[in-house]
Amino acid sequence: MKVWKVIAIVGAVVIVLSLAFLFASSTIIGSAITSAINRMHSMPPISINPSNNVTVNVKSLSYFLYNSSSPLKLIQDNKTIAQFEIENFTWIAIISPNTNLFIINNYTTPMIIKYTTEAVTSTIYLVALAPYLLFLGIFILIIAFVFFIFSRKR
Repeated sequence: MKVWKVIAIVGAVVIVLSLAFLFASSTIIGSAITSAINRMHSMPPISINPSNNVTVNVKSLSYFLYNSSSPLKLIQDNKTIAQFEIENFTWIAIISPNTNLFIINNYTTPMIIKYTTEAVTSTIYLVALAPYLLFLGIFILIIAFVFFIFSRKR
């Protein structure tokens, strides 16, 4: 078999593998987030007065889910944490391990929240790995194409 064909097959396999990682792990992560949301809704509500905060001790790399009528300021290591609304009034953020997370109410009225943290499992790494594998597969296919072009010129 010609070298360019072998390289093209390897590139295609890497691309298929990356897509499989992406679809399989996104399903697993979706169900994990859904169960975390259900657990969060079963938690007792907490009231945070204006200019006050709640401190959450984080042991491992985690995602933080909370339910609030408005987004609250999340601070960890003196840095604001990015957060996204994943459904109505439910927010998610990825938080670093071994530090405290401060949930701050910057509003003028008390805020009622429910929250939970969930440790990041190994499946999240598959989601993070999938785009890199996809680019690697495309790069390998480009190399195969270059070999194909040079083999035709002989």
